[in-house]
Amino acid sequence: MSKYRLYMYVFLIIFILLSLAVSVRITNNVDETILNQLHGFGGRWLQGITILGGTYFLIVASLLIILILLLKKQLTQAFLFSCALVMALISYQTVKELVARPRPDIISPSAETLPFLSIYSYPSGHTVGSMTFFLGISLFVLKRDLSLKNVLPFFILPTLVGLGQVSIGEHYISDVIGGIFLSLTVIMLVLELDRVYDFDRYIKQTLDRLKSKFFVRNN
Repeated sequence: MSKYRLYMYVFLIIFILLSLAVSVRITNNVDETILNQLHGFGGRWLQGITILGGTYFLIVASLLIILILLLKKQLTQAFLFSCALVMALISYQTVKELVARPRPDIISPSAETLPFLSIYSYPSGHTVGSMTFFLGISLFVLKRDLSLKNVLPFFILPTLVGLGQVSIGEHYISDVIGGIFLSLTVIMLVLELDRVYDFDRYIKQTLDRLKSKFFVRNN
């Protein structure tokens, strides 16, 4: 078993167990306690950093990165990065509807005006989006190996985004933790699929076939 598959299974199991705990409200007391403790924590800088997990930022930044990769003819990196983002979005929306957890009662006025604010809380979309985005940059765009020194800097920022969401009262801490493990599961899945199917070789072979057909057709 590859390390990617092993990590994926571990992260998935943790996510499923946490999701079940949230669904039957086992985490409610802890969530409420931590929410009250962290509400307003960090001031404006921590609340402001949540923009890095917002819809507008992620869409614009992701499209820009994908465009740059395509212009540089780094098609495999663009494909893997796009797959991770799309899979994270689909899985996050699906779980949100299945668990259907109401948002906290304590929501700051700034959170109430956020666009695309779902009525459900679990998991945190800001956390899922930013974690997938920044880890995707490290592992897919920069093609760094899966080591602590390479991953940790790209892990800290999305974690702060999640804490910012708790600070403004938009999410419980379990929403953030669930978002982290969902994102990690998706990242490991994409890495494992790439290991098994070797997308780089497949994309190159596909391009070669298209070029040969186009060349023959024009001659």
